[in-house]
Amino acid sequence: MGATKTPSVSSVRRALSIIEILANAPKGLGASVVSRKIHAPKSSAHTILLTLERSGFLQRDARNGKYSLGPKFFTLGDRLLAATEPREKARPYLMDLVDNTELTAHLAILDADQIVYVEKMDSPGMVKMNTWVGRRIDAHCTALGKAMLAHLEPDHFNELFRGSVLSRRTRRTIDSKEALKRDIQKIRARGYAIDDEECGIGVRCVASPVFDRSGIAVAAIGVAGTTAQVSRQDIEELGNLAKSAAAKISRNLGFNS
Repeated sequence: MGATKTPSVSSVRRALSIIEILANAPKGLGASVVSRKIHAPKSSAHTILLTLERSGFLQRDARNGKYSLGPKFFTLGDRLLAATEPREKARPYLMDLVDNTELTAHLAILDADQIVYVEKMDSPGMVKMNTWVGRRIDAHCTALGKAMLAHLEPDHFNELFRGSVLSRRTRRTIDSKEALKRDIQKIRARGYAIDDEECGIGVRCVASPVFDRSGIAVAAIGVAGTTAQVSRQDIEELGNLAKSAAAKISRNLGFNS
């Protein structure tokens, strides 16, 4: 007789779905929108939202009634991120990149076919990138993501991208698996990846992978700016700066190329 499958608790499933939805909604969402997104009655969604709010996991804006992640998540998240070795090792090099380029510097990790920003240091100027720690974006349209995808084992890559068509964010986004493979070959050859308005029109980024002691690309570091700040003529120099920073972090993580 096979083992009985332990049932999951629907309310817990819904609570986790709400947390994930709100994590990707920095301006917050109302109870009606949340209930639609989790396909649950508004009364059920409201009960879960209220429970999470009372526990400190969510907060409600009294002016518009919208919910967003609460202070407890910031505390727990900071503890988790602080325990992440690449983030700690990368901070001085992110600061150096900002100082040397006057652009925004990022560190990201790969989670399935998306990247998650785990550190950001803003440029000193008025122009700020629409990114934040915890934000997720499809990996194939970002320099940070492509830098890590370039070093996946073929089977892992094919598992992540089973279809031949990829989602597009702009008219310049790589929208096919085969085109992504061709780009990845170039990335491996030069040591850094380029996002030339592939994630957002008017934005260019370069990034290079960070390796751990076993040679796995555990993160990527890079810089981003507007097309006015980053000309195509600047890309090679910025790419080499990102590659140098990534190599130093990798050595600090025990990687011996």
